[in-house]
Amino acid sequence: MRFYIEESVVCGFKNPLLIFKGSIESKFDKILICKKNGDVLHTHNLKKTKFKSISFAFEYALPSSLVAVSYDVYAENNESMEKFHTIHTSALTRFFQKHVQIGNKLNEIGSKEVLSTNKIEGLINPFNDNQYHEWISKQEKYLPIQEYAYNPLISIVMPVYNVDSKYLSECIDSILKQTYTNFEICIADDCSNKQETLDTLKEYETLDSRVKVFYREKNGHISNATNSALSIASGDFIGLLDNDDVLHINALNEVVHALNKNENLDFIYSDEDKLSLEGERSDPHFKSDFCLDKFYGGNFICHFSVIRKSIIEAVGGFKIGVEGAQDFDLFLRITNKTDKIYHIPKILYHWRMIPGSTALDSSSKNYAGEAGKKGLLDLFNSKGIDVEIDVVVNTHYFVKYLMEKEEKIDVILYVSSNNIKYLKELENKMKYVYYSNYRIVSFTKDYDGSVLTSLKSKINFIKTEGNPVHKINEYLKQSDAVHFLFLQENYMPSTFDSLELMAGYSQQPEVGVVGAKVLNKRKRVIEYGYVINEFGKCIPTNDEVLQNEYGIYGNLLVPSNYTVLENKAFMISKDKLEKVNWLNESLSVNKAYYDLHVKMKRSLGRNVILPKVMFENNGKLNQDNKNDLPILDHEYIDKYYNENLSNKKAFAIDQVEIKQNRTYLKRGA
Repeated sequence: MRFYIEESVVCGFKNPLLIFKGSIESKFDKILICKKNGDVLHTHNLKKTKFKSISFAFEYALPSSLVAVSYDVYAENNESMEKFHTIHTSALTRFFQKHVQIGNKLNEIGSKEVLSTNKIEGLINPFNDNQYHEWISKQEKYLPIQEYAYNPLISIVMPVYNVDSKYLSECIDSILKQTYTNFEICIADDCSNKQETLDTLKEYETLDSRVKVFYREKNGHISNATNSALSIASGDFIGLLDNDDVLHINALNEVVHALNKNENLDFIYSDEDKLSLEGERSDPHFKSDFCLDKFYGGNFICHFSVIRKSIIEAVGGFKIGVEGAQDFDLFLRITNKTDKIYHIPKILYHWRMIPGSTALDSSSKNYAGEAGKKGLLDLFNSKGIDVEIDVVVNTHYFVKYLMEKEEKIDVILYVSSNNIKYLKELENKMKYVYYSNYRIVSFTKDYDGSVLTSLKSKINFIKTEGNPVHKINEYLKQSDAVHFLFLQENYMPSTFDSLELMAGYSQQPEVGVVGAKVLNKRKRVIEYGYVINEFGKCIPTNDEVLQNEYGIYGNLLVPSNYTVLENKAFMISKDKLEKVNWLNESLSVNKAYYDLHVKMKRSLGRNVILPKVMFENNGKLNQDNKNDLPILDHEYIDKYYNENLSNKKAFAIDQVEIKQNRTYLKRGA
């Protein structure tokens, strides 16, 4: 029996899971996870791919309650059942215990200690509360109040159901106090039976004529309620607000300023943070400008969102049946209809952390993940694109583009002639790759014919005389491959479905370069792309972390878009490579690869890096090539990076010191 087992990893904090992954030969229909006494714990039906393959993938999540036990894994078809693996979970118990401890801390709702990331480093956000409060006092700035030529009516739409008067009043007051005054508040009460909620609504209706309330006679949940609020809205733009959250006093002023710069904008969103029950701000989300693949991985747009009303009407408003992910579903349909999307890199929205709300715990609404998955599937079905959607954690997703057939892939290596050990390791590793239509092409300076006798026919050797980039280009132009995987020496795939996942993205018309998560021998992430600061300099997106960590803002959890990806293992289709005139032969191999990323971003608009695809170093570190990173002109600044963050250390916040009436910035402090 041929099979491949990926090393199991622990993911999650609230409800940690052991993710057990692998592939197995195609004669089997299902795998069974069984207790030692033979009781079947889980049955996993193997999915048939559209193209012929020798193996099928499987993935199983084992809950923390079952961690301290071992399980047998069987493969089954109509004729037989064979044991092929045992999951030894006891060795992973300490990882579960650590994750459970952090999850328990998160459940201590209302505790300032829990919300501080210096207690749970990197879990909620990259900054502790003290750093953020200092940033608020010394760096947070908003536009002054001013008169505009264009003053659209903005309808703030808000569904309400049994909310405490205290929080509902604070929410409505935050709108009434806006410095921009051409707005209305359109509320739909979803048949509340809490008298203080109803009394508060009646009070504000009397207080201000801009407050309009639709009283529903039957509870219909959030999508129906929001549609009811939309039905009484008369503004050109719709602002979305939850009934216990708070708008910054300058929120609408910032939005209208953006519209006066460009009246054609259809969708505007801002940065946000969290608000404790005591009114203290924490957990800032400094977002990127809009990037599609990251958005498919989860609703990073969220709050504050202002959308042209005609666009909402054109897509049919809020959909019934996706409650819990109703905003995400709406945004998916809107971003499929317009690309006039604008990000305001300022915190205009304060998300209230109330026990049971998704502001504090995205798993508190356990139906939200499946609702978001349904929204994604509906979107791709409407576009005629065949995909599978994995719910990674809570409301985070991975889109897998399915292929009609195994398109030919050339693996392009540039190696030293005497590195036979690595080539043998790579050849052996590729046996377990869940893809068969590939060949390896090794470009070497000092060709050694003896290598051929010790390696199989999958590896082809080409001697590079003079400029290696020129020789590589010569081969790329005449190759009959559909995609090229550029692989750096001493790196090899550590995930069985690497080629299939990368090729699925590479075949998408608007995707340029497809990158991967790069690991060292200790299974730690050492490279995952770069962000470009205001000086045009590339800075790494992460420090060395465990392969299963979520990263900052989930950037190691879902696909991300960057201009410059890692250059250890990346894929691009031949037709797109031809469009940008191949590799730049005036540069070294490493520089030519990075240059290609920039050219593809400029040409197609999207490069994407996939967290589910991992390539691992075999223990022999290559010479550091970070000096080969490009320095770009101002026009190429990476809008995937928020201007409020540090120019020196990615996703860090600057510390400000005031000395003798002068301001100093400590980058990345």
